[in-house]
Amino acid sequence: MEQTAKRSTRSPRYVTLADQLAREIDTGKYGLGDLLPPELVLSRSHKVSRHTVREALRRLTDMGLISRRRRTGTTITAKSPQTRYTASLSSIAELFQYQEKPRYQILSEKPVSANAHVAAMLGCRRGTKWLKFEALRHQTGKREPISYTEFYVDPAYKEVGASLRRKNPLIYAFVERDFEERVTEIRQEVRAAAVPVRAATLLKAKPRSPGLHIIRRFLVHGERVIAIASSIYPEGRFHVTLRWKVQWHRERAAV
Repeated sequence: MEQTAKRSTRSPRYVTLADQLAREIDTGKYGLGDLLPPELVLSRSHKVSRHTVREALRRLTDMGLISRRRRTGTTITAKSPQTRYTASLSSIAELFQYQEKPRYQILSEKPVSANAHVAAMLGCRRGTKWLKFEALRHQTGKREPISYTEFYVDPAYKEVGASLRRKNPLIYAFVERDFEERVTEIRQEVRAAAVPVRAATLLKAKPRSPGLHIIRRFLVHGERVIAIASSIYPEGRFHVTLRWKVQWHRERAAV
């Protein structure tokens, strides 16, 4: 009975391996920017299966210690786990208020260097290289496009363009599937703005009329921005509904 109890409380092997690798990162065996050994090497050196190694690396990714990318490897991005207090949503789609599946029409695609205006919006240095996509977003049952969007993508993630060309740019899902990396944070800004002339022409709206400017930044572990969506919505073509409810908890009965 005692032996059974001890066995049941033992941590899974991938947790033990993840904890060991985390200690090695914290004590400096692997420095920031270093690459962890490949899965096969870790599997042999720790005498565990490659499945165990993958699960351990997934745990380290969730802790914010590493970043994984195909053809590049596993990079150390932090020395200790990143802890945040966050607002909870049931899905990323809920954040975007996607009641119906959106459809995007790609207008242009080209490499750009950030000028002063773009650098200020993106929070990067002037001259930083990006891939820029222009698109119109359409909604089922709507004759006019509802928004004009400029997507800026880190060239290291140029394959994200394939997602945009499919007319449904779920950037976070594409990154997780094709780069084995997780979008850990999305920062959204909403501000009032006059509709720029180019956007107004494409959206069939009045130039300089009232509108909304929504910027979404997609970050992976290490506080690294990999993509930004800057969208203009003319008046009357965008709305958000939020519902806040008080949740009561029963008090525990006195012992």
